[in-house]
Amino acid sequence: MRSGTETRKRSKLLPPVRCTEEELASVGAAARGRGKTVSQLIRETLLERPAPGPKPRRRTPAADERLLAQILAQLGKWGSNLNQLAHRANMDEPVARAEFEELAGHVRQASSAVLEALGRGHQG
Repeated sequence: MRSGTETRKRSKLLPPVRCTEEELASVGAAARGRGKTVSQLIRETLLERPAPGPKPRRRTPAADERLLAQILAQLGKWGSNLNQLAHRANMDEPVARAEFEELAGHVRQASSAVLEALGRGHQG
């Protein structure tokens, strides 16, 4: 996408060019095939210099879907366990702090595993 400043600099228009429907379609297809607008293609072709292209996008690594599915299943089990602990606590039954801490440790491990599957794990 061009900035407003670049657009304002290009305030002059070339005279209209007569062409057939087929020629017009061909020019449009050529521009699309190069990922350009018709205006960009014409400027580059006539002035023999490529216009600055878009900034390269950051590549997103493919996630390990099998690992993520396993983590999701385990999170479901831990969520059920946490719900049971909360239910017991709400019924004024004693719940050991260690049980909550154990679940918290599992969730931290799952978080690390998700980051690893997404290619953003520990770099050290």
